[in-house]
Amino acid sequence: PAQRHTPTPRSRSALLCVGVGFLLVCYVGLYSVWRIFLFDSSETSAALNNLAFLPLYLAAAIAALLVSRTERLDPRTRRAWLLIAVANLTNWCGDLLWFWYATLQDREPFPSWADAAYLLSYPLLFWGLFTFAARPRSRAETVRFWLDSATVMLAAGMVSWYFVLGPTAVGSDSTLLTRVLSTAYPVGDLVLLFGVVAVLLRGPQPSVVKALRLLLAGIAVTVVADFAFGYLTLSGASANQPWLDVHWMLAPLCIAGAALYQHSAVMRVQHDPTLRLGPQELLAVAPYGGIVVGYTLLLVVGFRSSDYQLAGLLCGAMLMTAIVVSRQIIALHENRLLLRQSSELAAELGQREARFRALVQHASDIVLVLDPDTRIRYVSPSVLRVMGYQPSPLQCSLLLDLVHPEDLERLHAFVGAALAHPGATDPVEIRLRHAEGSWCYIEAIGNNLRDDPAVGGIVVNARDTSDRKRLENELVWQAYHDPLTNLPNRRLFLDRLEGALARSRRSGQEVGLLFVDLDDFKAINDGIGHRGGDDVLTVVAARMRGAVRPGDTVARLAGDEFTVLLEGITVADDAVTVAKRIETAFSAPVEAAGGAVMVTVSIGIALTINGSADLDELLSTADLAMYAAKRQGKARIATAQTDNRPG
Repeated sequence: PAQRHTPTPRSRSALLCVGVGFLLVCYVGLYSVWRIFLFDSSETSAALNNLAFLPLYLAAAIAALLVSRTERLDPRTRRAWLLIAVANLTNWCGDLLWFWYATLQDREPFPSWADAAYLLSYPLLFWGLFTFAARPRSRAETVRFWLDSATVMLAAGMVSWYFVLGPTAVGSDSTLLTRVLSTAYPVGDLVLLFGVVAVLLRGPQPSVVKALRLLLAGIAVTVVADFAFGYLTLSGASANQPWLDVHWMLAPLCIAGAALYQHSAVMRVQHDPTLRLGPQELLAVAPYGGIVVGYTLLLVVGFRSSDYQLAGLLCGAMLMTAIVVSRQIIALHENRLLLRQSSELAAELGQREARFRALVQHASDIVLVLDPDTRIRYVSPSVLRVMGYQPSPLQCSLLLDLVHPEDLERLHAFVGAALAHPGATDPVEIRLRHAEGSWCYIEAIGNNLRDDPAVGGIVVNARDTSDRKRLENELVWQAYHDPLTNLPNRRLFLDRLEGALARSRRSGQEVGLLFVDLDDFKAINDGIGHRGGDDVLTVVAARMRGAVRPGDTVARLAGDEFTVLLEGITVADDAVTVAKRIETAFSAPVEAAGGAVMVTVSIGIALTINGSADLDELLSTADLAMYAAKRQGKARIATAQTDNRPG
């Protein structure tokens, strides 16, 4: 059976926000239909109209307050939503006071405490908007922001001054307090407009971009409705228009919707930090739009004047300004295209750099950049994995300090070859000190890129070959040593014997050869088994190594046959002395797996005469001497000329 989906707290919160938003939209829709088509001049309709705004402003305040308590938002954004919540709460208080005055007391005083609550909402909304806006990153951006904002606000101030602010401020049919409060409303609208401009020009926090679109729409609706109300009032027309009330109703709806969307979105998804509020090119031309609005208003006023000279000058000034603004817009568009191309190129280069960095950082080889004196200018992070060093401490250190003393000359030759010849060098193998103190075998290839300004050094690609070197050494050891006793085998022994004979012919020193054979080893092997026989051979090899001189070579030719190569002997007695020490080494029983056994050996000695013997002759002579010792009763020492019984 299919598993039933259990809603998570986040999904339930999102559904609740959608449901509340839908109810608020239905509420405003029903109000709009009633206000436009069913409203009459009765006191009941007026009371309902005054009461209708209270639920919506309260909902907007509660929604913004909930968002301000959402811990997934940053503190700056939460503080901004808290200010929005308080601003809507003051508007709700103003509507409640106005309902008290107009409905319950049947009077419409001006000024009143309701005006104080309404006017308090303006700085709170502005503060919240300015908190949303991101701070400019540089001094140039700060100056540009204030200049652009001043241009837009001057244009808006000119329009407000001509239609609303000026006539209200200079009116003479009211008291000073009345004129001040009447002037405060359009000034507050200009303050809100400045907050909207600040958000548009500076850019908001990435986490509130989509929700802020609804919030700005609600504030823009408020500014437009206030401006229209003031203009209608000053012109003597009736300000009790249905569309005005609908506009004022849309403002808290947009604010509540923005808060609900913000709360739902922050619980669902991660925000894209590159998201912007709108097309940046349109925002960049906003100051020029302000210039156009200001000059258009000035031109209209000039044409209404009877002074034709003033009108002509205004036309010329506006035409020149239009030409300059058009040129600036074209230049701005070209700059935007260049900036976009630069951004795309920078992004592509960044991707390539990131790809190259990832390849270098995760490569198994070590990449170094060296100066001619082997000073390390760069080392890839793989040095930690290969050699146990952190990359940073190796910067500016000398590679010479890590090289094995025997490989210093090889490293100097490698660097010299890289400096002398362009292109890749031949591979070189050197030993470098591991962080733990051991030596690593490194195979390196160099490439001289000192003329490349991006590199400026010798690029070295180094590979750890320690495992391969270890395997090679093991294979060489196995090829030249007996696996049971670890003694040199016949191949290595013959090679060393041939070298000793060659040195003997040059120096005139004698070379001695001992041929050692175990007596009755077959009987020992049959008595204690093959495993015991192997133990005996191992002990025999160890005792023979302990009996010879440090420079002598003990080898196992085959089975129970061993040889000893003696170099630098002066007389035959030297060889006999070594043979007697070997014979004495077997005076004690040999412990083996099958029990303790007594082992005796027969030893044949062959000596070169003035370096005249060759390899085969010396081997044959030693072999014949060993068999002569066997024929004499075993456990004896014999030479090619005489035989001697130990003791």
